[in-house]
Amino acid sequence: MGAGAPSPGKGVRIDLVPILDALVVVIFFLVLSISFTELTKVTLPPTQIVEESKSLLQNNIDLKKNTKPRLLGNFTHEKIDLVLEWDDEEIKKITESISRELHDNFLLSRTVEKILYQYKIKYPGEKTLIISTTEDSTFQEFISIVDGAKIYFPDIVMNSYKNAEGYF
Repeated sequence: MGAGAPSPGKGVRIDLVPILDALVVVIFFLVLSISFTELTKVTLPPTQIVEESKSLLQNNIDLKKNTKPRLLGNFTHEKIDLVLEWDDEEIKKITESISRELHDNFLLSRTVEKILYQYKIKYPGEKTLIISTTEDSTFQEFISIVDGAKIYFPDIVMNSYKNAEGYF
């Protein structure tokens, strides 16, 4: 008989001990490599639906009154117009313009700081600013505006450029 052929009356016997040893090591490795995370459940309050009553509409009260300050940037080839607007019983504005040809991003950031400083003197408790720029602004210019604003406002909301273009 050959060395590899089984004898006619005996079956092939597989030694299970090495296989079980390897299986225990693999299972032990998998258990140790699992990252245990705790899932947290976030409970949000239900959305409240506010209906506009006829009396409010008849009295011409604007329900979409913007009480948060908005910094709007109009970028043209020649200049950058920055307008800070807020509604405090009447719409108030602070406006600054800088030449786009001569400006650098540091000057843009400092101009934003100057505008917002004037606002923060009057309203030191305000923490949120809405920023909109026109489509012609570059990403670096937008970042420069945010850099100037983050000194005074910890919460910055970036708004669509369509809101700024509708203003100018």
